[in-house]
Amino acid sequence: ASNTSSTTTPSKHVAYQKTDVNIFRLDLSKVAEQTEVMTGEPLFCSHCASIFSHLSKPSQVPTEEFQAKLSSFGASTEKAFAGVKDLFYPDNPPPPPSSVEGEEKQRVWCCEFCGYPNILPSFLDDEELPKVDPVDYIIAPPSSSSSSSSSSSDSQNIIFCIDVSGSMCVTSEVDGRFKIREKEVDANIRAQAQAEGDQRLPNERRGVKYVTRLQCVQAAIEQHIINISKDRGHHKIGLVTFNDEVSLLGDGTQSPVHIVGDKLKSFDELKKIGEEYKLEKTVAEAKDDLISTLWNLQEVGCTALGPALLLSILIAGAQQASKVILCTDGVANFGLGAMDGQKGAAYTPYYTELAELAKVKGVTVSIISLEGDCSLETLTVVADQTGGDVERVDPRKLSENFKSILTTPIIATGCMATVLLHKGLMFKNEVDDEFETNRNFLVKDLGNVTAETECTFSYGFRPKTQVDLTDIDTIPFQVQLIYSRLDGMKCLRVASATITVTEDRKTAEEQADLTVIGTHAAQRAAKYAKNGDYEKAQMETRSAQRFMQRNIDTSDNVDAVQNWMSNVNGMDAEIRQQIQTEKQQHGGILSKQARLQSRVGQDSASIAISKTSKVNTKKLFSASSPRPPSSSSSSSSSSSSDQRTPLVGMIMGSQSDWETMKAGASILEKFNIPHEIKIVSAHRTPDRLFAYAKSAKSRGLHVIIA
Repeated sequence: ASNTSSTTTPSKHVAYQKTDVNIFRLDLSKVAEQTEVMTGEPLFCSHCASIFSHLSKPSQVPTEEFQAKLSSFGASTEKAFAGVKDLFYPDNPPPPPSSVEGEEKQRVWCCEFCGYPNILPSFLDDEELPKVDPVDYIIAPPSSSSSSSSSSSDSQNIIFCIDVSGSMCVTSEVDGRFKIREKEVDANIRAQAQAEGDQRLPNERRGVKYVTRLQCVQAAIEQHIINISKDRGHHKIGLVTFNDEVSLLGDGTQSPVHIVGDKLKSFDELKKIGEEYKLEKTVAEAKDDLISTLWNLQEVGCTALGPALLLSILIAGAQQASKVILCTDGVANFGLGAMDGQKGAAYTPYYTELAELAKVKGVTVSIISLEGDCSLETLTVVADQTGGDVERVDPRKLSENFKSILTTPIIATGCMATVLLHKGLMFKNEVDDEFETNRNFLVKDLGNVTAETECTFSYGFRPKTQVDLTDIDTIPFQVQLIYSRLDGMKCLRVASATITVTEDRKTAEEQADLTVIGTHAAQRAAKYAKNGDYEKAQMETRSAQRFMQRNIDTSDNVDAVQNWMSNVNGMDAEIRQQIQTEKQQHGGILSKQARLQSRVGQDSASIAISKTSKVNTKKLFSASSPRPPSSSSSSSSSSSSDQRTPLVGMIMGSQSDWETMKAGASILEKFNIPHEIKIVSAHRTPDRLFAYAKSAKSRGLHVIIA
């Protein structure tokens, strides 16, 4: 740790934000692993609510010395924060042990976080105190309902919530050899047309066919029904569809339930229906019926997305650690949560309520947008708060997105982390509620956790006039995590660690973990961008980039930092586009609130921000695509790290053309001209080439080299 200022001025005219190296990362990938379970209850500090851990040292303290330490805390020992203690003892917590009268010495634990002298219970032997890290305490055993709801503790409900409104009949062109199942009525129409001869217009393309968005969804879901029935046949899969009504099709063997009319506008009625509806058969038992039901879907009507999502969450929530995958291409415009007519609303309380409900039920909601205007700025709150994914995809490439979502299991639900710092430290830029912003505790509601869940925190030092750390070499940290296992058991995990203190920033920078710095910067930038503060978001990523480039010490780190820049560049490009658009359309910079309004309907920006906010170290520092160059991102280090708007676009048909094109890139770099390098094939991806050329001027390009 290092006590340094947050900014510095490296030259007379330019001031750069200095990256904070006082960051720590909370990695939740090992929550599902078994650790030592303590008997009895945790020992809380009576002053700061830290928990006795392997770092704590009991000692025999003379009674007079104990009384002196106690009096130094004042007459009142009321704690500033109870935290987990209040959750662990929801009614009345037991009183702290009192000193033993007439004894020359007292058995005391001087809290390593605040220094408060706590009397240890006389009945507790040293052998019963924590000796390892981390440790678990059992808050509540598995409930009878959770143990009886399924024969297997790792079974889950998977609900596909499918948009079957009229817009799902939009077609995409595919190769004529592309195999996809046809409905019987479509096959009959095709046979009749073929019997009447060639129906094509002159010069119309041969060897192609057209598939609807719904057909693409059906094909992708069918593939995963088959795969899950083989590998995880004890899971249950259910289908929920929506247009101007919501249909509960269940596991395919159940009689459909259709919800229409005013019921779609009543939260209480929908909640009652959803909680009473149960999936009956496993996917192994119902596979053929599910697939048959799936392919009988037809596209027609409006988009009652809000009611369908509520029902899907409730049905999935009958089993902990379940998933809802919402597939849609349009804006909710019917029933609860309808956004039609209010697309400028950046916040809809209804979807925040659904997010809270899903967290309580232990359900993860992922959203698949099928290249339509889905107002994802409003919907992403559900995925963000439940640990789900948000993707906008070509409907012909759905299967891979489903695979990613379905193969990332939830390992714990209802997770709430309390992080405690030493009294000489305080959290920085982490508190949203403006309550005592310099506090040394933080509570974070994590909800559902997967092996990929990570969060980072920034902290700083209090002034020496408040707490003098001159003679302290190490400082403790503690995480108190309340979570529920998949079998329903509720636990408290306590993990503690220490760091070495230094006042030399150079030493701190040399010892800093670049992956922690980079992950924190990406998550922090996404938070700023989400709130409309694009300038702070850019400042955060650029200062981290400069820091990492300055402190690269190995070739592996060079590659890792390049990967980081490539992965962060997606959100940064969207931010630059947003700023450029508002200057063109409004003649200047918008307020934060106005930016949130203007982002509604611009789904690419919403998705980029959402994905970056949940990014973890492994994904962030791994190659997102081959270099040089990539069809989805810049190739050379200059173009991927250059944060300026490109003036020159270099495009090529394939990666083999790079040997010819790289000479031009070198000249652009020599003259410090911002540019971008992309693979855009006129033969394989003509639509993408057309879109690239059409948007070139609006994106600021002056020259295209092809």
